[in-house]
Amino acid sequence: MVALVNNMLLGFFILIGLFFLAAAIESWRDQTNSVRWGTGLFWFLFALLFATGQWLPSEVSGGLLVVIALLSLFKQVRVGHIKKINKKLADQTVKRIGNWIFVPSILLAI
Repeated sequence: MVALVNNMLLGFFILIGLFFLAAAIESWRDQTNSVRWGTGLFWFLFALLFATGQWLPSEVSGGLLVVIALLSLFKQVRVGHIKKINKKLADQTVKRIGNWIFVPSILLAI
């Protein structure tokens, strides 16, 4: 049972890392953000830590955290252009999903 829980947590961390990787790619693609390279690097390093942190030596993880902190300190991380959501598509999705959106939160609480 413990192994199953550990593997599930590892899967969640890798999934979260993939979401952060998507944020890094979108940051690099955002032409309106003047510090997009720093922002993208921030999210990429964050993704790397989440997805592979279990296998990285602690010195490497610490070094990556220092780089993340330096990027923030020197104001190289900013929110770029956020795409507008299509209102009609959003309404359709809300109607389709409904209250099922809360199931993952409830399952995690159990």
